[in-house]
Amino acid sequence: MKKYFAFLSVSLLSLSVAAQQYNNTVTININSSTNPQITLDGKNYTLNSSVSAGNNTIITLYDLAQGQHNLQVRRSYQRSGKLENTRTVFLLRQGYNMRINLTGNGSFEIIEKPKKDVANNGTAMTDEAFAILLRSVKVQNTTTKRKTVIANAIDDPNRYFTTLQVRQLLQQVNSESFRLELAKLSYRKITDQDNFYQLYNLFSSQASRQDLEDYASNYQDDPYPDAVAMTDSRFNEIYQEASRQWSSTIKFNYLSAAFNNNSNYFTTAQAKKLIALANNESNRLELARLSYRSITDPGNFYQVNTLFNSQASKDNLAAYVDRYDRDITHQNPTEDAAYTQLYTTIQQQWPVATQVNSISTAFDNNSNYFTTSQASQLIQLVPDNGHRLHLAKSAYNRVTDPERFSDMYSLISNAAQRSELMIYVSKRQSGEQDINPMSDMEFNNLYQSIERQFMPNEQMTSLTEVFNKSGNYFTSAQTKKLILLVSYESNRLQLAKLAYRTITDRQRFNELYEILERQSARDELDAYAKAYND
Repeated sequence: MKKYFAFLSVSLLSLSVAAQQYNNTVTININSSTNPQITLDGKNYTLNSSVSAGNNTIITLYDLAQGQHNLQVRRSYQRSGKLENTRTVFLLRQGYNMRINLTGNGSFEIIEKPKKDVANNGTAMTDEAFAILLRSVKVQNTTTKRKTVIANAIDDPNRYFTTLQVRQLLQQVNSESFRLELAKLSYRKITDQDNFYQLYNLFSSQASRQDLEDYASNYQDDPYPDAVAMTDSRFNEIYQEASRQWSSTIKFNYLSAAFNNNSNYFTTAQAKKLIALANNESNRLELARLSYRSITDPGNFYQVNTLFNSQASKDNLAAYVDRYDRDITHQNPTEDAAYTQLYTTIQQQWPVATQVNSISTAFDNNSNYFTTSQASQLIQLVPDNGHRLHLAKSAYNRVTDPERFSDMYSLISNAAQRSELMIYVSKRQSGEQDINPMSDMEFNNLYQSIERQFMPNEQMTSLTEVFNKSGNYFTSAQTKKLILLVSYESNRLQLAKLAYRTITDRQRFNELYEILERQSARDELDAYAKAYND
């Protein structure tokens, strides 16, 4: 059994709720059939492994200071008795948690993940309230009914759960596919997400365990992290109730209320099915506009156009979506103190490639907004026109005063590149996507900045951000070169899937199969590409 269970009794550490919620967490997963010993920064941590599963020990360390840490793991092999000392150095950054896997062959895999602040997620259910819910699940006489009760409880915007509570709920459902669906649905409602891995061993299939782990690992990469589409059972309830409304007016009002409910989120396919219930095109258009806030896969929203006969309706909806996507004027720009700290930090960095990477990261952060003046000052730290062009494009969607963005043009002295920026802005304003692959110069700068990163987890994090960025497009050759920067096949497969959206020459995408050693991984990537729906 490959993994998972937690053995979390760690001396010298306080596992308070506050620590779990507000401090950096490092999870160490050690492949060992005997009790390993952990030494961190010269301090020994004694493990209590009275509970065990398979050949893995997983411990979680809280309250670690940000900065560089030295980790040593001593483990012995049960058969040979051979003692092995393995060491690594990792950098713990503000706003990130870390998972460190020590494999059977002695190599470390370090995975950095943005830390989700769960302080605003509410408080987990009390023991008394949860006991009532658990009883209501147990009295259901079929797995399907139990799944429905659990899904409705998780969908309730006023309910939050601990990992242990979710685990008890999932144990009431025998179907592995149902468990997987509910486990994914629960992730956003769990108040101790650092313990989420304790759900993995509920699944007998390695594919299910990996699917859930990938979901949790990638959850923060979602630009709509709190927007999880409702379950099929909940959607079917809404659809059937809307279908039963005898009056077109009542039906329209019911659908409007469903889309206006801030707790409801839909896939494009779900929203499209609901909108199709409206009897006339004007009502469908209004519902489509209303639904866009709740869509979890906005990249597929164009599929709603098939509901309209009139080109005017399609154009109207496209214009609405474009305005919605670009309307960030309600956001507050970064406060002066925080901006000054960011500016000073980047100003002191060297070489220029490091500054470019830091500025690009700041513009890519969905929590950051800047005035045109603030963005301009950051970009002026970089002397090269090519870098400035790349950063200016990145900044466009982060400025709170886009009407002043033309001030940015003066930062670029090269006339051709200045014209390229103007065309880019014009396309963005008209809603047109720029689907040309990244220029050689931009790509080389990007590649070199990631290549220089010391820690493998930093490279993986950077590449994930690069392929998730909506304005980035690459040739298959460029993508292949980037992905080869990471060594683990599971990471390469994950990045290749993520990159498919960005590929401009998909007829050559099969060239990426060469970076995968296992035929099963190649088949999985091929199936993903064939099933992909733009």
